[in-house]
Amino acid sequence: MRLIAGLLVVAAASRSARADPEETSSAPAPEIAHDVAAGELMPGLVGATHDRREVQVQGFAGRDASTGTTTMSSSVEATLVDRVSARVAFANDGYNPKMTPTFGLTIDALRQPRAGVDLALGAAYATEGFNQVPALVVHAAVARHLGTATLLANVEYGAGLEQGERYGAAGLGAIDRLSASWYAGVTSQAHLDLELDASEPAEERAWDVQGGPIVSYALGPVVLSAMTGVAAWQLRLHPDAHIGAIGMLGAGAVF
Repeated sequence: MRLIAGLLVVAAASRSARADPEETSSAPAPEIAHDVAAGELMPGLVGATHDRREVQVQGFAGRDASTGTTTMSSSVEATLVDRVSARVAFANDGYNPKMTPTFGLTIDALRQPRAGVDLALGAAYATEGFNQVPALVVHAAVARHLGTATLLANVEYGAGLEQGERYGAAGLGAIDRLSASWYAGVTSQAHLDLELDASEPAEERAWDVQGGPIVSYALGPVVLSAMTGVAAWQLRLHPDAHIGAIGMLGAGAVF
């Protein structure tokens, strides 16, 4: 965990140090439009391309009526070399008020010009996974660019390090550029408990899902976003499903 966090700091420092003052003054300012168009700045989803030497930060906060709580998430991702990135994410999903971190690495395996799709594979350590215990996570992100639009899919498997817990997750998103600065799309994600036995944490969820439309405004290195939609979930030991509206505001930047 400390190694990955250190790599993020080193990547940020090396970006500013690898050019001399003359080159820096003439170098173009970083632009976040590429990241937004690739679907990398939608809540709950991980992008499938990491081909720019940059540090990307983002955060979302809002209200989840299905839990009656504030939900927050943030992440820092640094592309260390072409195709390889490190990511640290913090999230409070509305069930636990505490922000819990996840540390991971992602490697781009395929690129659309040759393979027809972008594919990124990754592994991470979650201090608290979907099943409320520490977990080792493997995930994949697949994207397809169609003109100004991008279709993005994520799949994830988490193996809990306690009580034999495990879960699966999936996410779908799409985003299109409406103008030079405006983008609109939809984002969704779902989790499912895969370990069904008599020994279950009292507040463990059987499943959850959320999704809805998102709109973003990108200007230079900064993006502002707003997302609204529906969230639903059910506890493992209780039959009642909970459904409510969700709304979040977000911001991101690249360096």
